[in-house]
Amino acid sequence: MASRYPLTIDDVNYIVEVNVGDEGIFVTVDGGEPFKIDVTTSGLPGLMSIIHSESNWLGYVVPESDGWRISHNNKQFWVMGTQAAKKSRSGAGSEDPPGKISVPLAGVLTEIRVGVGDIIKSGDTVAVIEAMKMQNEIKAPTNGIITEIHLESGARAEKGDIVLDYEVSESEDLP
Repeated sequence: MASRYPLTIDDVNYIVEVNVGDEGIFVTVDGGEPFKIDVTTSGLPGLMSIIHSESNWLGYVVPESDGWRISHNNKQFWVMGTQAAKKSRSGAGSEDPPGKISVPLAGVLTEIRVGVGDIIKSGDTVAVIEAMKMQNEIKAPTNGIITEIHLESGARAEKGDIVLDYEVSESEDLP
């Protein structure tokens, strides 16, 4: 069973997919090649061991209110869900500039659900991208009206490619 997690590590956004099956735990980052890991806890609170390709990562994972603080080799970094990271950054809303919607991960754009002139509301699905045989919805971050579509259904897209432009609307009264 695969689970997808949008994560932010030191202000960089990633999509992490964890697939737990009969053959073990496989992790994929941003649609890349899956790699197998083995995760164990040691009995000490927060101490985790992750084995990947015969190398061992040992670190402390401490839950925080908006994510986790991880200590490894005398270094600390923070991992948080992307939504929490967006809220914690001053003045930051979406990672896309206002009026633009980009591809969150590399894949094939299987569907564009809007056309030029269409009205979108925050949270509406505007496109679908397939990566690693998973369908991922691309949602509108705010209300607006579509002004230009840059990619077509079936196009190969890389993370950050602009799918469409829209005129941002502050109004909540869109039909």
